[in-house]
Amino acid sequence: MALGLLLGACACTGDDGGGGSDDTAPASTSTSVPSAAAVRLNQLLIRKVNLGDGDFRAVVVSRPFSAERASRIRLCDQDIRSQLRTVAGRQSRFANGAVELSHTVTSGGDTNDFLQRFESVAADCPGPWREAPLPTGGGPVTREIIGTYPVPEVGVDGAGVIIRSRNAAGSTDTVVIVLVQGAVVSSLSVSGPEGADFDVVEPAIRGAADRLLAAQSPAGP
Repeated sequence: MALGLLLGACACTGDDGGGGSDDTAPASTSTSVPSAAAVRLNQLLIRKVNLGDGDFRAVVVSRPFSAERASRIRLCDQDIRSQLRTVAGRQSRFANGAVELSHTVTSGGDTNDFLQRFESVAADCPGPWREAPLPTGGGPVTREIIGTYPVPEVGVDGAGVIIRSRNAAGSTDTVVIVLVQGAVVSSLSVSGPEGADFDVVEPAIRGAADRLLAAQSPAGP
């Protein structure tokens, strides 16, 4: 699905449901022994096989995610993650040309309120807001919610928005998806230039939801 996204310096920064750094790192995993919680969250992250037929490559695989350190889109200038304490988890990132995708899973905090808070902030946002400059340059960023993204029926509660970001370097649109299941928030952020093929959004949503649902099965994901 082409969303008519605007050309610009694309940094897959996530949202206040997701997140990610604006740096580009080689695909990697930690060499330290992961905790049981990290292993469980890692199982919830989508893999390349979940991204449809596109030629996506892994940029980062299951790295630690900390909301305090990550460069993130704050939805309508509100830091929902910090407010509800859903601040720590794991993240993977993928790229296919100019299209970038990040998937972040976190557990803990007030997950029961997360989706409602996300939807209400998005619905009541009075207009554009400004954020600090990105490491990629271009000066301060102006962001605006330009519409909602319809989350398909996947057996997991979710919501989505489309955010347009502008600065002196150009402009980019980001599709932000939030899925909540029990104590886990699973969020996707997909960014790309005008005319980009955004068919990856729906298979990524289904892949993330399938992993959440499979985690409840004795067989696991």
